[in-house]
Amino acid sequence: MSFSPNNSAAAIQYYEENAIEYFEKSLKIDMSSIYPRFLKYIPKQGRVLDAGCGSGRDTKHFLQGGYSVKAFDGSEELAKLASKFTALKVNHQRFHELNYVSKFDGI
Repeated sequence: MSFSPNNSAAAIQYYEENAIEYFEKSLKIDMSSIYPRFLKYIPKQGRVLDAGCGSGRDTKHFLQGGYSVKAFDGSEELAKLASKFTALKVNHQRFHELNYVSKFDGI
């Protein structure tokens, strides 16, 4: 199998097979300098969609900040790990399956 960002099925398979390793590594990434640049556009207690949430690292940060968050990931294994990590139900779905009617303040 070759991995390419343009090969969605291969990407999903990669994340399924490497979910725990990816989860653990992504939690160690310091995003503290990036969050303020995003959140300055989101009202307090605003609604955030974490699309392709991976480990749930960002979802957890937003939840702890008082934001309303919906999250999903295309990898079933990552969605399960993120659900446990964030205590939020993380949906297992892919971008082409999005059907949210809700309005979000940021994605």
